[in-house]
Amino acid sequence: MADLTVRIHVGKVSPYRPMFWPDSDRIYKPPKEDRGKEFTGSGRIVRIEQFKNGVNEEDGGRESDYTKCWCSKCQISPSNVWFECSVDTATHNVVDGVEAAHTSLRLFFDRERCDKVIIEKVYLIYNRIDDDKCWLQFATCDQSLGNRLENMINRYITIQKKVYENYKPNRDTDKLTFIVSHPHGCPKKVSIGHWMTREKRDEHDSTVFTYSACTCPGSSGANVHFPGYSGFPEFVHMGVNDLGFNTCGANIASY
Repeated sequence: MADLTVRIHVGKVSPYRPMFWPDSDRIYKPPKEDRGKEFTGSGRIVRIEQFKNGVNEEDGGRESDYTKCWCSKCQISPSNVWFECSVDTATHNVVDGVEAAHTSLRLFFDRERCDKVIIEKVYLIYNRIDDDKCWLQFATCDQSLGNRLENMINRYITIQKKVYENYKPNRDTDKLTFIVSHPHGCPKKVSIGHWMTREKRDEHDSTVFTYSACTCPGSSGANVHFPGYSGFPEFVHMGVNDLGFNTCGANIASY
């Protein structure tokens, strides 16, 4: 999971950003006095597809919305072979297309002195304020980067299945929780704790956890893992609830 965690930098706050969370008097990030400032969050790359002339030949010929690469490097002479990647994060990081147009991603930001891999062109493809779910998308024609991310995702899927099976028998006694994020926009950190409450929200097993794993500003949107439980998309760190506990957005939990 750490390999795929990205730092999200939002350079402009949308004039349409809500002032409060739905059905709440809690201030929606960032507070009014900070709305002229840039801010950061976290997310994780959850999907990658390769396209050639706009077609994903490995997925039944699924077509992209584009016939050429649309990354920032391909504005003049676009490549006909590229990758499209989806990033899972929180809506309160990127609320609309205005903010997405001023958003960049930093990949592999593991320590202060490391190579800068910056994605400068990002699109918003899905978001919901109510459950704080957001998917961003970016493209790259860098074959080496695309292959690297593809290998990382495949490795993550393999390990996730093993972790789920290993921890499932004791998940409600161990209550292990961990988060990988970019607190304060700094290099990624791993935070370990325990979940405290687990609440089903509806008949579809939509679930919300509260947990003790430490977070800071910049951790918003990071994937939260509860070994032994599985969600798709992953559980995303939402912030602090009305009772002062860390909480994630509602998600379907595999029981």
